[in-house]
Amino acid sequence: MKSAKTPSKSPENSLFVIKLITVFITVFFTANTAFGDTYYIDPEFGSGDGSSWDEACWSFEELFALEWGFQSGDVIYVAKGSLSDSEISITSDLFESGSGTINIICGVDNPEWVDYNPDWVPSIDYTDIHVPTPGTGGTADRVFNINALGYTINISDVTIRGGDISANSGSGAYGGGIYIQAGTVNFEDVTISGSKASYGRGICVSSTGICNIENSIIKDNTGTTFGGGICNSGTISNLINSTISGNTCTAFGGGGIYNEDATITLIA
Repeated sequence: MKSAKTPSKSPENSLFVIKLITVFITVFFTANTAFGDTYYIDPEFGSGDGSSWDEACWSFEELFALEWGFQSGDVIYVAKGSLSDSEISITSDLFESGSGTINIICGVDNPEWVDYNPDWVPSIDYTDIHVPTPGTGGTADRVFNINALGYTINISDVTIRGGDISANSGSGAYGGGIYIQAGTVNFEDVTISGSKASYGRGICVSSTGICNIENSIIKDNTGTTFGGGICNSGTISNLINSTISGNTCTAFGGGGIYNEDATITLIA
């Protein structure tokens, strides 16, 4: 009696199976690295660990104290309203790896709907972020300090105002609203106003910083030297459809923009 032969696998079939496995692994890892975790800040009702709207933190300071190890693709939602925070410092120490992107989406309206509708898309208004007190003689905090080389920080739908470091010296005097020491920061639908500093009242971009600004307003920032609205020593890759007005600089030029041997691209 002849035994049944085991069908042989052709090279073409084996290659097809290998290709399928390769595609599956590629899609799986791409899907799991493209999107990170989501965190929540609610300045009015927050009192939790930031893991949901019901457990939202009340400030960036609280969230950063609780969560060390942000990953590329993470999203921070901030409910609309007024958020009073000390200097919001985003540094490389907050992240698990040395590169990637984090998204800060402000002005979220009716956030409770996310608990009832898995397909919820946030309605966006604005969040107003400012320092707790104006300080005495220019000794308040700046609003944002970004020092995250290799990372991209996307910030949208927010008013950033009231930083005052005009009495400080050295690097402490850079960027009353935002100081970009290192990393890339993309602003969209952002208003930066009412800040004071010696260098770059609204935004100061250092030699290792990159900034893109779109559909935004930089206004009414005041100070003494180098750039009432923006002081740029790094790269502003795109300044698109944005308004820079009412900023003042009493010495060394650049009421609107002071560009110090640096790159800036203006797009109407």
